[in-house]
Amino acid sequence: MWWAFDPESAARRGGDGELSVEDAPQPPDDFDPARRGAVVLIDEIDKAEPDVPNSLLVPLGEMAFDVIDLGIRVSSATATWPIVVLTSNQERDLSPAFERRCVRIELSLPSNGDLRAIGRSHFDGWEALEQAMDEVLARVQPKDEPSNVRRVVPATFVDLLRAVRGGGISPGSEAWSQLLVLLGLEGSRHP
Repeated sequence: MWWAFDPESAARRGGDGELSVEDAPQPPDDFDPARRGAVVLIDEIDKAEPDVPNSLLVPLGEMAFDVIDLGIRVSSATATWPIVVLTSNQERDLSPAFERRCVRIELSLPSNGDLRAIGRSHFDGWEALEQAMDEVLARVQPKDEPSNVRRVVPATFVDLLRAVRGGGISPGSEAWSQLLVLLGLEGSRHP
């Protein structure tokens, strides 16, 4: 959030002199604070400490926050509000006060065709890719399962393909079953 509000102060970590962290990123030479914008990603906010979402209300409402350890107040260098993207696995409810300030967008999981396109983008040039994708999808998304039920997310699909390619793990093998358990995909339908 600090980088989004005031990157020059963030680079100094609030100090007045030299950077406190080696090789801290610097804004580009043509950086114009009056015209900049920022996107901040807060991934899996529902896994953060319970008070984190409500602690964001003031910084996002006032475009400022206090760094208590340094005794400074960081405020936005411009009137440009950052776009803050929060993700949640809905493992814990967020407070109504916090949720009222959010625009909720539910993303559906990709279809098998989408997963195949993702696989192709990660493993371009792998001769056995199509066969590997057929085998992986057959094991994690059986044909008798409704098409609107997804058991595998893109990152897991890519991990499974990586295991087949680089780890020599064949779908249906004992190692495959152990991998499914590790990824939380093991169930009665899997060997």
